Amino acid sequence: MQIDWTTFLLEILNFLVLVWLLKRFFYKPVLAVLDKRRATIEAETSEAARLKEEADALVSQYQARMRDWEQEREKLRHDLDGEIASEREKRMAALKKSLSEEADAARVRETKTRTDREASIAASARGEAFSAVGALLTRLASPCLTSTIVAVFLEDLASLGEAERRELEQAVAHLAPEHKVEVASAHPLSTAEQASVATALGKAVGHEVNTSFKLEPDLLAGMQVSAGECLLSSDLASELAFFRERPDNG
Repeated sequence: MQIDWTTFLLEILNFLVLVWLLKRFFYKPVLAVLDKRRATIEAETSEAARLKEEADALVSQYQARMRDWEQEREKLRHDLDGEIASEREKRMAALKKSLSEEADAARVRETKTRTDREASIAASARGEAFSAVGALLTRLASPCLTSTIVAVFLEDLASLGEAERRELEQAVAHLAPEHKVEVASAHPLSTAEQASVATALGKAVGHEVNTSFKLEPDLLAGMQVSAGECLLSSDLASELAFFRERPDNG
């Protein structure tokens, strides 16, 4: 087999022309398109990477915010639990205080009610007792008892304290000339008893005293001497009234 070098060279020349034509009119536009496509892909890849970074940053930011929010929520829940517990303790303390005050008030009311009831019973008992004593003394009252009380009055008048004697003396001194020292008795006094009373009054004030005598059956037994605002009582009615009106006579 013989090689036709002319034909071979022509084929090579045709091939080179074809390669040049392809490179000039086909490969170059294709390469340009490929370069453009590659640039676009690289740009899109870069943008995608940027977007991914932003997305990752947003995710990280979101996760950080979620952690912060979770921590804040936990803190708020803890604070709320503390406030609820504190408020519960305050209300329980207030309730206990209120119940204690109510109990104290109830005890005070109960004590007052019991005291009032006891005082009422005691007052009623005292009233009944004094009524009984008054009735008994009324039955025992007699001229003889009045005379005995007059004798005791004369003894007390003779031993009158300085302050009481001065008070009686001033009361007698302030009497108008037409006024007398009044002596009231539950029963009539004898002439001797009247004289003894007048003499004893004169000794007490240091001078003779004008006296007048009258009956006062309400005295039950005994006597009273009245000189202006000064009153000397030695009678059963006054003693009964005194003990009846005393707050501590029970």
